[in-house]
Amino acid sequence: MPILKNLLLLMFLSLLSNISLCETYYFSNYGRDANNGLSIFSPKRSITNLNLLLKAVKPGDVILFERGSYFVGQINILKGGNENSPLIFGAYGEGNDPVISGAMPLTKWKAYKGKIYSAPVDTIVKNIFVGGQQMTLARYPNTGFLTITGTLSNPKSGFKDDKLKNPNGYFNGANVRLRTINWAYEHSPVKSYSNHKIILEKETYYPAQTGWGYYFDNLFSELDNQREWYYKNEGAAKGTLYFFPPENINPENVFIEGSVYAYGFYCFSQISNVMIRDLEIKGQTVDGIFFQGVNKNVKIENCTFKNQMMTGITFVNKTKNLSVNNCRFYSINGKAVYLLKTNNSVISNNIFRNTGMIPGYGTTGEAVGNTALIVLYSDNNHIFQNNFNYSGHDGINCIGKSNVIEKNVISNSLQTHNDGAAIKSYDNKNEGSVWNNNFIFNVPGNIEATYGSNYYACGIYLDEFCSSMKVLNNTIVNCKLTGINLYNSNNNNLISGNICFDNNSGIFFHKTDLPMTGNVTSGNYFYGLKNSQIAIIINAPERGFLPGSFDNNHFYYPFNKKVLKYEISNRIAEYTLDELKKIAGNSIDGNSFFVSGSEVANPKIFKNMNNDTAVINPDPEYNFLDNNLKSVSGPIMIAPYSSMILFADKDATQMKELNIAGGPLELRNEYSPAWYNIITENLTSPVIVTAPDGFMISLTADRNYSQAITLLPVNGKVDDIIFVKVNGKKEGIIYGSVSNVSERIAASIQVRKNFR
Repeated sequence: MPILKNLLLLMFLSLLSNISLCETYYFSNYGRDANNGLSIFSPKRSITNLNLLLKAVKPGDVILFERGSYFVGQINILKGGNENSPLIFGAYGEGNDPVISGAMPLTKWKAYKGKIYSAPVDTIVKNIFVGGQQMTLARYPNTGFLTITGTLSNPKSGFKDDKLKNPNGYFNGANVRLRTINWAYEHSPVKSYSNHKIILEKETYYPAQTGWGYYFDNLFSELDNQREWYYKNEGAAKGTLYFFPPENINPENVFIEGSVYAYGFYCFSQISNVMIRDLEIKGQTVDGIFFQGVNKNVKIENCTFKNQMMTGITFVNKTKNLSVNNCRFYSINGKAVYLLKTNNSVISNNIFRNTGMIPGYGTTGEAVGNTALIVLYSDNNHIFQNNFNYSGHDGINCIGKSNVIEKNVISNSLQTHNDGAAIKSYDNKNEGSVWNNNFIFNVPGNIEATYGSNYYACGIYLDEFCSSMKVLNNTIVNCKLTGINLYNSNNNNLISGNICFDNNSGIFFHKTDLPMTGNVTSGNYFYGLKNSQIAIIINAPERGFLPGSFDNNHFYYPFNKKVLKYEISNRIAEYTLDELKKIAGNSIDGNSFFVSGSEVANPKIFKNMNNDTAVINPDPEYNFLDNNLKSVSGPIMIAPYSSMILFADKDATQMKELNIAGGPLELRNEYSPAWYNIITENLTSPVIVTAPDGFMISLTADRNYSQAITLLPVNGKVDDIIFVKVNGKKEGIIYGSVSNVSERIAASIQVRKNFR
């Protein structure tokens, strides 16, 4: 027994020793690198000094940056922690989150010529921002695209444009940014230009195509428009930046930054047990956070990513147990999050806004470029309760096995590209994933700078080789091609419980030379608003093909009695549900039904985009019928993350709406806010948002909190993120509800503080 006691004592002393060895280092704009950094009263100052420190850090060490401070540079992580003692990067003090910037302030501006200013710089500048807004690298034409008039013998090496009138050599050294295929833009410096022929310094991945669009930038002679800039490299790490500022702005009187550092956090070796939290990471020329080695147990929490030229977060080599939680991704030129071979990880409660929205920027020649969240060749990941709005390409592109994508709200995908979706998967590595209870709105597709006229814009897209997947209980609204698309070699998938509303087609099966069998389409609800819309499209090379079975589906198409369009080569045949049943035999059951006519001419979708059951009181100005065409009276209940369609007795398109996406909210510490999305339609009065006692609200994650906010609708619409934090230091667990009120419409969202 004494031996056991001594052993336990030694273990306890060893633990205390390890704890005592851990250090907390403080960094502040008011610090000095000569300080030891071990106290808020003696902080260090620079990232250069931090990188020296990181060569010797130990598990459990903590690096804290003072709130309100602004640090320029790249942090190189060389070591991690262990399972009990991670290496932590975070914040201390009060105020705005500390900034890790890849962009340095630009000063010493002077008039150059006309309305153009110049400033000296001692490093290469790759992007500039005025008040956080990205400016435009001097380009030709100033807007829109030129058109390729001919290709070369090697169409990847360049192209011709017979309409160019510029002298030979004029575009040498400029960038050319061209659309090479529906789903990709590419860019390369110009090696030479002569006789209307552009030769690229770097071959494109896809061949250039006649009739498709392109433009030039990085051309000093084309610095002729407001917001344009140009960097002239003068050698020996010196240069001059030229800038045509917005009207009535003197560059000396505003905050202007120039991107110079590639990464915010960079790790190239095998690292585990690292936490990065409570920081704003912005303005890097490549990535905000980049991990290359075999990594595990990395957590990124409550961080804001802005204005990266390529990607917000990148993990590219066999990462396990990554967590990206409660982060914000704003105005990133390429991809917000890019994960390759990342398993058993969680991406949750994040906000993605304006990803890949500048055509031709970001990565080049990628089939997944300008997508908000990319998870490739990765298994057993959980992607849930994220909010996406405006992405150039897909909202989520996920390839792998047993991944769960659920309860995300995805709006306005495919703004600059074509042939994609809000949620998409491709490749024979897909098996057994579940996509359920997601909300998808408005996927238009973009054919600008192409020679085509067809839109390939889907809500959910199971591209080639998806098998044994489950697409369940999603709400999909207003997609240019189709709500749900299955293309080639899609086998044994279950499509069930989905609501497809106001899409060009509800579901589309496209088979070419590969098999497509065993798919079950069951219990779905398909609604059309226009006479051109149809429930099911099958495109196949042979007559009589069916992709699987159809069971208990509901079809509501007031202006079109044909439920199925069958396309074989250039021949098209359309069938009613009864005709389809005769053709399909046992592949379609007798429980499916179709409704047409005036009774279903005014469908209205009611949405519940959070984890609480919603109680909806329909507008008393309308009389409603349910899906069984029975009269509806009194409040209706809608389950969490689901929708319901009712049919009004008159046009309901101008009905006022106030919807909440996200929540209930739970606050787990003093500094990390919770958030929700407020979305309105057809409002004519402001929305008043009021926090309950003990809480504060803001439109920005780390500043400007108050008890109430007034939101002014634009064209009847509000689409804002509301952040919620604890007000002061109230002890114990407290509850409340944030109210959102406009005219006769109100919606509340519960909030709970769960820390002491």
